[in-house]
Parts: sequence; C-alpha cells; structure tokens
Amino acid sequence: MVDINTPVANPELVEAINALQSNPSNDTEKAFLDLLATANFVVPMEGNLKHDQPDSDGKITLEKDSIIELPMLIDAEERPWHIAFTDWPSLKKWREIADEKVLVVPFSDFPAMILPLKLDNMYSKRHCPRYLLSQLANKPAISML
Repeated sequence: MVDINTPVANPELVEAINALQSNPSNDTEKAFLDLLATANFVVPMEGNLKHDQPDSDGKITLEKDSIIELPMLIDAEERPWHIAFTDWPSLKKWREIADEKVLVVPFSDFPAMILPLKLDNMYSKRHCPRYLLSQLANKPAISML
C-alpha cells in the first residue's frame, strides 16, 4: 500500500534514466528496470470527483461513484500515452494547476490502469480514459492525494 503521507520522489530512478540515456548498456538498463519496478509515480487526474469536505489535514475521501479521468498525451501518430511523473516538480514542469488532483501509483499498478475498464463512455472528449472509482479502488495499492 502506498503511504500518501510520504512525498513522491525518485531521485535514484531519475539518475538511472539519465545514466541509461547517456550510456546505454545492459548494466544501466538493469539498474533502471530494478528501480522502475519499485517506484511510485504522480499521475494527474480530473473528472467528476464527488467527495465530502476536506478533513483537518486537507485530505478528501472520494465517493465510490466518482468518475476519474486520466489526462493522456497524444503523439503525432494519434496514439494516446498515459502520463506519470517521478515527482511533483516534474509534474509542475508539464502543467501547474492550483489544487492539482493526483493519484500516487506504484509501477506494479500500471497494467490495471492501461487495460481498459468498461464504462459506457470509456473516453471523454479530451482522450482521457474514464474510470469508475469503485473499480479502481479494488486495486489496493492505488492511493489518492
């Protein structure tokens, strides 16, 4: 389970990415993959987020019928790509939105996000996959900030 009170930071993974890019080898690839497998990522979310008032720590609890949309990047060939960031500063390089809503997602949970969950309208007009929170909540390691 992801501890949402622990800041998401992956300095060793970022170093491994840089090492792999500057010196591709079996060793740098293995180091990258080993760190990737245990990393948590910041994933922006949007959607119809139904929730109670924030608690004294500012945290909210989403209701099960909330719809979560995960923004995606569309490349030149019109292929959608999920977005994940190694830390908050990386997210803010992409976009800076006041009161940004995110999921904290371990790498091991990405297959569950990538495989489509059935909704009547799977994609919003912005090419964001839509997930019913009660379906995502069955994945025990997915936590929300």
